[in-house]
Amino acid sequence: MIDLLKKILMLPEARGIDLDSPEAMEVHRRIILKKPFLLKWYEIYFEAVGGVEAETAHLGGVSLEIGSGAGLLKAVYPDIITSDTVINVHIDRVEDAAALSFADGSLRAVYCLNTLHHISGARRFLSELDRCLMPGGIALMVEPAMSRFARFVWRYLHHENCEPEWGWEFPNDGRMSASNSALPWIVFDRDRKLFDGSFPTLGDVEIRYFDAALYMLSGGVSYWALAPARAFKYLRAIEKIIPQSVMKDTLALFQIIRLRKKAPIYE
Repeated sequence: MIDLLKKILMLPEARGIDLDSPEAMEVHRRIILKKPFLLKWYEIYFEAVGGVEAETAHLGGVSLEIGSGAGLLKAVYPDIITSDTVINVHIDRVEDAAALSFADGSLRAVYCLNTLHHISGARRFLSELDRCLMPGGIALMVEPAMSRFARFVWRYLHHENCEPEWGWEFPNDGRMSASNSALPWIVFDRDRKLFDGSFPTLGDVEIRYFDAALYMLSGGVSYWALAPARAFKYLRAIEKIIPQSVMKDTLALFQIIRLRKKAPIYE
């Protein structure tokens, strides 16, 4: 029944697309730009990025987005360097998240939108964040949450893997095929003590949970939208009054993770 419903709701341009291909980025960009409700969801990310840009402006250095895909952030913040594992006309450069080409302490901010859970070597990526961020710099990531609702959605209604029992590493099957929606929860919740011990200078972590149904109603980049754009602000306002504890445990589909780089700790 679920497969039939997904087939009915799938956008024609999303059918049969190879998600690992560079062409998929352009298809996703066209879909996002023509869906007002989905664009408003992206504005949550843009707003969070704007806050970090203002907060870190005094540090100098440059800001980098990893896994830029459709390249939407560039239109909002043209000075941010955009990157992905394959080139397309909407991004600035190719970067490997586990082996960044930037000098030590050269980045004041790093941004990732639904990227971490596609990185098969999370430990190497976090090591690169630790190396490249300057003291006071911030890494901001929007990633899947693992509330009760989210575990059902990511495991049964979404095409990506959702394996809460996995470790930090998983097979690199492709740019988008490699995935574990549970990875952010694994690193920053289940294995939090391991993270803090492994990356003490990244240990200043803030997490905010959001989106009880907004992304599903938007249809994402694969399905028709299920709500008009004008409903977004009302649904978002209702969501904001829900306690964070309820969002984390029961309702949230996503989380905003902020890591602030501390000064080095010397013995």
